[in-house]
Amino acid sequence: MSSTLGFLFAFASSIFKSGSELSTKFFINDELNEYVAGFGYRFFALPVLCILTFIVGIPEVNIRFWMALAINVPLNVLATVLYMKALKHSDISIVSPIKAISPMLLLITSPIMIGEYASPVGAIGVIVVTSGVYTLKISSASKKDMLNPFKKIFEQKGAQYAFMVMVIYSISSNIDKIGVSNSSAIFWTLSVHICISLGLLALVQIKVDDGFSQINANWKKLLPIGTLSGIAVAAQMIAITYTLVVYVIALKRT
Repeated sequence: MSSTLGFLFAFASSIFKSGSELSTKFFINDELNEYVAGFGYRFFALPVLCILTFIVGIPEVNIRFWMALAINVPLNVLATVLYMKALKHSDISIVSPIKAISPMLLLITSPIMIGEYASPVGAIGVIVVTSGVYTLKISSASKKDMLNPFKKIFEQKGAQYAFMVMVIYSISSNIDKIGVSNSSAIFWTLSVHICISLGLLALVQIKVDDGFSQINANWKKLLPIGTLSGIAVAAQMIAITYTLVVYVIALKRT
């Protein structure tokens, strides 16, 4: 039963994440700075996460929670900025396939970092699902050359950013499990988003001359992106309380 709930929440995360990605690609353009977009992506997830936290309550936390938060936040600040840069500089048909193979890396990082081992059948399932998702997400033109998205790593900045995001997520997803295990899924998600938002706000102040003007002018665009993203991450965190991280991320990438 618990595994079934994990898969259901992971599938829900996938749906909301897809909506967030499509909204991001639609709204991100040359006029909207990637640091501003990244801030909005995290900050505008806070309203829905605050509501969910109010409903489920605030749990007790320990030192492992704070250690996980201290490590996770810088990684996710960097990943958020790189992800926005990837979407800005490359087509989603290049970015998505590269991100889609992150579960392959989790088959390596999860046993090392948190001692989670997929069963032989589970590992094969992850490889099959990931390969299928990769194939589906590449463009029809790229199907003639299945390795085209990875060849773009040597040609396009966006593909390079996407590759770096994939590597970071293969690490931070495991840290999420530690944070959730030492608090709760919703409170961990809220805590991470608050800290990431503060980090990105600092970057907006440093990197963007008219950052606050851009936020004010584009909040109606950023709100749905952040809301969908917040729900997606919350569902992901709930899912990893029921099953292995690698299974959740494999389903989320579908």
